[in-house]
Amino acid sequence: MALIPFIVNPVAGGGKAYRKISEIEKIMKEKLIDYKIFITKYAEEGEVLARKAAFSSINL
Repeated sequence: MALIPFIVNPVAGGGKAYRKISEIEKIMKEKLIDYKIFITKYAEEGEVLARKAAFSSINL
C-alpha cells in the first residue's frame, strides 16, 4: 500500500487542522496504514508539497 501524505497548515482555520494531527495518527495506526504528516512552515509550501507528492510517488 502506498504512503498517504497529510499536509497540514498549522495556522489555517485558527489551528483546527493542526489540532487534528493526533486524531489522524490514531486512525492511521489503528488501520495499519503508512502515512506521513507534513506541517507547512511558510506560505505556499502546501502547494509545493502537494505537487511533489503528485509527481514523485510521495517521495517528499
